Amino acid sequence: MAQRLVQGYEMVRRLDRGEGDTLIYEARHVETDMQVAIKVIPFDDEAALEAAKREVKILAKIDHKNIVHLKHAFSDEGKLHIVMQFVPGGDLARLMSNFSVANLDNVRALGIQVCQALQHLHDRDVFHCDVKPSNILIADPFWEHDYERDHAVKLTDFGISEILRHKGPRFLPGTRQAPTGTLGASSVRGSPLYMAPERFEGHPPSRQSDLWSLGVVLYEVLAGARPFDGEDFFVVRRSVMRGLTQPLPSNVPFVLKDAVERCLRLNPEDRFESAKSLKEHLQHFNVREGSTRTLETGVEQPEPEAAGATGKEAQARTRTGTRKGKRGDKKAWPVWVRQLIGVILFLIVAALVYWAMGGFSAEPPTNGG
Repeated sequence: MAQRLVQGYEMVRRLDRGEGDTLIYEARHVETDMQVAIKVIPFDDEAALEAAKREVKILAKIDHKNIVHLKHAFSDEGKLHIVMQFVPGGDLARLMSNFSVANLDNVRALGIQVCQALQHLHDRDVFHCDVKPSNILIADPFWEHDYERDHAVKLTDFGISEILRHKGPRFLPGTRQAPTGTLGASSVRGSPLYMAPERFEGHPPSRQSDLWSLGVVLYEVLAGARPFDGEDFFVVRRSVMRGLTQPLPSNVPFVLKDAVERCLRLNPEDRFESAKSLKEHLQHFNVREGSTRTLETGVEQPEPEAAGATGKEAQARTRTGTRKGKRGDKKAWPVWVRQLIGVILFLIVAALVYWAMGGFSAEPPTNGG
């Protein structure tokens, strides 16, 4: 059966359904054999069409390895077609099991690459406003090998993204304009389960509100469940506004717990200053050695040894370092100190052996009796 052709593109299969009547297809450009994804929006779906036009305008100005690339857009038979880069793996919502405490390399790379995308957007005064697992695409074979491949994660869906219009200094929520009042379910633009508390109060989007959303995503990856949930919008909003979450599993390294906790602080000013700051925090965590190099001192601090260590114990251990190493723990002393002690002990033993064999004598030597 022949595939449907639309202005030179062969529509191979439907990938997903977007908002409203929007459909997303995998397609192939007949002349170049280029594989693409095409989002199709009917003109009579006004809300979806408005979001699609906004997405096209934003993507036309953005070019980054961790953001899905816009090819072009065209109209055909009363529908807007947005042609974008095809990402073969799938979205994080479907691939969640590949990102967990058992795969910390993946979690770390995921967080770093989403931060790179957000940093690129924020530097251009664009706020995504809808960071969630279904909007994070993962290129195969990201989870199988080559963890240094830093273009595997792609942020997508900019339909509700906003651009900062004023030319003044960047702001935190509440400093640019007064809140417009607590939002109701009908006025929310975004996904309540991943929405920052200040957004529910009507504050404008910011870097920190995007970082809150990423914090929710990382929590969900590490815990296997969302930090905030509920059977309806109002229950979710109440849960988010209270800011109470279940602790992450005890086997999650402290540095990752700290990153998520800082992203999910109710006061935006207490979160990371920028996506770059969060990225640096994650980059200084060595997954294989289980340590983190602090940004201030450059000294490596060990991760909490006990799986059940509490947050306060872990923080105290990070601030003060290991006060007393375990018996036989070679990390208790620097290498040069251990070597010096070894040399001194060797000289003492050698001197004692020499003395025991009569090498030292109190009587002066005699000349021939």
